[in-house]
Amino acid sequence: MVLFLPWTAFAQEGQSGSQGSKSKKPLTDRRIQTWSITDVTGSVERVPLDTLIDGFIVTDPALKRTIALQSLGSMGAPSQSMIFLDRKKRSDFLFFRPYELYYFAPEDMVFYNTKVPYTYLNYYSGGLSNRDERRLNGVFTVNVNPKLNFGMYGDWVNTYGSYPSQSVRNYNSGFFGSYMGKHNELMASISFNSFENYESGGLRDERVVTNPHSMGDLEPQTLPVYFEENAWSKVFSWSSSLNYKYHIGMERDVQVTEDSVAKEFVPVTSFFYSFRSEVDYKKYYEREAFKCDSFFIYKGFDDAKVVNNVKTEDSTRFWQMKHTAGIMLNEEFNSLLRFGLSAYFTVDMKHYTSPYSMDSYGVPDSLNRLCELGYEDVNRYKYGIGARLSKHLGKAFTYDIYGEYFLYDEKESQKSFNLGARLNSDFKLGKQDVSLGAEAWVESAAPDYYEEHYFSNRMIWDREFEHTQRRNLVGTLTFPKFCFYEGLGLGFKAGLSNVDNYIYFSENAEPAQWDDNIEILNLSLDEKFRLWYFHLDNEVTYQKCSDEKVIPLPELSSYSKFYFQYDKMFGVLTFQLGVDMRYNTKYYAPAYMPVTGQFYNQRVQRYGDYPYMDVFLNCHLKRARFFIQYNHLNLEWSNHHYVSMPGYALNPSFLKLGVSANLSF
Repeated sequence: MVLFLPWTAFAQEGQSGSQGSKSKKPLTDRRIQTWSITDVTGSVERVPLDTLIDGFIVTDPALKRTIALQSLGSMGAPSQSMIFLDRKKRSDFLFFRPYELYYFAPEDMVFYNTKVPYTYLNYYSGGLSNRDERRLNGVFTVNVNPKLNFGMYGDWVNTYGSYPSQSVRNYNSGFFGSYMGKHNELMASISFNSFENYESGGLRDERVVTNPHSMGDLEPQTLPVYFEENAWSKVFSWSSSLNYKYHIGMERDVQVTEDSVAKEFVPVTSFFYSFRSEVDYKKYYEREAFKCDSFFIYKGFDDAKVVNNVKTEDSTRFWQMKHTAGIMLNEEFNSLLRFGLSAYFTVDMKHYTSPYSMDSYGVPDSLNRLCELGYEDVNRYKYGIGARLSKHLGKAFTYDIYGEYFLYDEKESQKSFNLGARLNSDFKLGKQDVSLGAEAWVESAAPDYYEEHYFSNRMIWDREFEHTQRRNLVGTLTFPKFCFYEGLGLGFKAGLSNVDNYIYFSENAEPAQWDDNIEILNLSLDEKFRLWYFHLDNEVTYQKCSDEKVIPLPELSSYSKFYFQYDKMFGVLTFQLGVDMRYNTKYYAPAYMPVTGQFYNQRVQRYGDYPYMDVFLNCHLKRARFFIQYNHLNLEWSNHHYVSMPGYALNPSFLKLGVSANLSF
């Protein structure tokens, strides 16, 4: 997932101007090449290393992917983006949905080719006394020869939590390798994702936060919650992926100097194959089930148990395998009409293992079981064809047009398909640099098996849903720097999402399908302003949903930074001193169901309209970065309305420290 902080798509390319002399090339240009796979055909795009000071103070990996986060509080705990366009599906296992902002999928893998061994380490620590949170992540990679590379990565999060029963223990790790030859290209990876957290059920009375004086000014770690370290959840994934290409091409002459010519291999036709396998399981435990009953009673749910009266031990498993094979005509060959064309066949197989009740007992047996459990194996699969027309070379104009149609679907009543196009252009308008982009896609997808069928000790549902249709249109316009003032840069984004048969978790915390059409408008602004040594950065998103009872969203979300930056202290040190703030308007923030780990809709109370401010000192010294941050700066003079969703509050004030080092030389 996000453990590849040094190489994520949000990273910025290059290094600070304070590093070394101007004649010295950045490390990324001199000795390291990085790329990621963009689609099933094995096409790649460059991913720059993260070596800049900007954004280093953002320690929560989820906030690297969205500016507005709904969370249970602890770093690594179940969460979801408040921005609808940022809700990306990263796994077909339903129970990974609350961890998708932390989940590292095979398509997030970044591959390396390096002339020197490359090592990156990042460490962060912060939190209240004896209730701290720590994160350690890094990567090591080395080339065996100019074509063959191996590496490994890891990201460990260990959080005690500011409030009771908020402990989190996550890890993402794995291995990767690539062989990039003239005729053969191979990229492969193995990844492990594990998310384990205590469930608190939320605060019993939100007034302990919103009106602490009337409740006795309790310390954060003593606030009463529903589950006192009595319930916990674990979701685990093991995945592997492989992309292989075989090129058939020709040699052609390339003019190197006036007097010399070199031979260059040009791939004409490529045969490609991609493979992905994923094995997941989800577990939910209640050590003493009766102690958790008050949560279900107070929230209006049935506290009856169908498997065991004394303890809960829910579990379910999922397995998936995808194969894709095809042929590609490469764009490098045709110098007149630069485009690539590919066609392929794809197969997607899924296997579900879930419990069910074989026989109910009149009275509990000696193990306090209320029924005999059986396990049902369900297989679903689909196969289809796809095609892609693309142009990736050059900056003036690139595009990618694709389509997939499944001849046999998971549910035979309808067919799944997806069509889409991405266009990008970088050009000059007079003296002004401009970047223009557009993306559109249409998708019809079958409901997930677990959205229709689920059996556990406390929750059971059995549904039949129709395919969900999604239509999205997104446009971007970026002015990196204005020609009349280089201290100002602006980026605009406008998006319109249209959904039919949307599946969501309703107020009874069970899946439901909305038959009517829903539209979501998204308008975003990314502004960077500099005057002398002072900087003001703003990211603002406006959203409007046609039916907020189904998809509740805050109308306005923002992330702002105001800081002083000096780049030439002692000739090598860059530092930032400033404050940042996150804010969203009030909305009916979804509640959280510990049993399933899903967010479900509620219409009882609105949450938001609270600025969360931090003060920070952020430094960059050669190949090291470090920061000191005091978060929730405004706690003491605020209105204390920092409960962000039903039963869960934002973190109180504490000190945070972080350091990162690039150990390659």
